[in-house]
Amino acid sequence: DILSPQATRFEIGVPPTYGSITGTGIAGVNYRRDNGTLLFNGTGLGLATKLEIVDVNGNPIVGVSPVTDTTGLTIVSTIQLSLAADAAALTGQGHLIDSSTLANSVGVRRIRVTTPFGVTTSTLATGVTVSATPAFLPATATSLATFAGTTDEDGTNTVMDYDLSNGSLVINGSNFRGINQIELMDGATADGTIAVDPNAPPAGITINATGTSITITQAALDAASAAWSPATWGSRTIRLTSAGAQTTTTPALNVQD
Repeated sequence: DILSPQATRFEIGVPPTYGSITGTGIAGVNYRRDNGTLLFNGTGLGLATKLEIVDVNGNPIVGVSPVTDTTGLTIVSTIQLSLAADAAALTGQGHLIDSSTLANSVGVRRIRVTTPFGVTTSTLATGVTVSATPAFLPATATSLATFAGTTDEDGTNTVMDYDLSNGSLVINGSNFRGINQIELMDGATADGTIAVDPNAPPAGITINATGTSITITQAALDAASAAWSPATWGSRTIRLTSAGAQTTTTPALNVQD
């Protein structure tokens, strides 16, 4: 008997293929990156070196790190990979991958897997949205920290006051690049609902590139609901909904027209 030398060892495998995306973090076409797993199903996955969340054309998103087996990727078997919630590789990059955009009823984010034998990418037809639960400032949100563009008219220094004549209202927080709906709330009642795509927001609404602030003009608030801003001070909130159907409501602020 004779063996080939150690110096010429080699790997044996097949090119990877894509089958489907499933997991506890997936609901329909929506992927919640902060809760549950994403499972990439296919063949030839046992030697995967990285998994990437890519754009609609299958290209890497600038600034987004690939996930490896030390930063959130688990090789479950030769036919399945698991991406953990809040994968370490993606820390601080959520605003770059978040997208609530729909095209032909599916999201515009795809998953790409690389092995020593090739690359495979999820199809356009199985594109997903990516989002996380919206949050407000600070970690335990307060009216004074959550809202800007407002004043403390009544002198309480605990609840922010917003008179529409002061101009735009600013909401501070995080994970805003994955929202798809803003509701103007009076208690449990939505006085006005605004559909939002952060990549192409409606007139009067701006969401910054880092997903940490939403600016809504007076005109946009009036157009959404004249009833939300009463003639004299009234307690109101704003509710945000992510593409993954997670809702969060701001602390209360006092509003008048």
